[in-house]
Amino acid sequence: MIDVGVRSHLVSAWYAAPLLIERGGLIVLTGYADPDAEVIAGHLFYDLAMTGVSRLARSLAHDLRPHRVTALAISPGFTRTEAILAELGEDVTEGDSVEFPGRAVRALLEDPDVGRHSGRTLPVAALADEYGFPR
Repeated sequence: MIDVGVRSHLVSAWYAAPLLIERGGLIVLTGYADPDAEVIAGHLFYDLAMTGVSRLARSLAHDLRPHRVTALAISPGFTRTEAILAELGEDVTEGDSVEFPGRAVRALLEDPDVGRHSGRTLPVAALADEYGFPR
């Protein structure tokens, strides 16, 4: 979780940053938004990885803001992935589609004032409410 979860976000941002600094842009990480959770999902390594991604978004936002680059994290919530459906069965009705986080990224890309979200970890459901895209 640390190597793949946090490190892959960091390495990707490291290589994307010079390109984005050239023209401005948006870095979107995938984290977890629950500031009241004592330990996210009751799991030390998951908590550390998700908290690390959220801190990375905040630090990237701080460093890249002067270069017209917005960095933030989105928190998709429970998603009906192929693995979830294989494990729990095809008739799982709770959770969101795999397209749901993509709709959030598109809405953020199209927002001329996206910088107001810089450094934050935003639940995708809250973004759906704000931007009006379907689940």
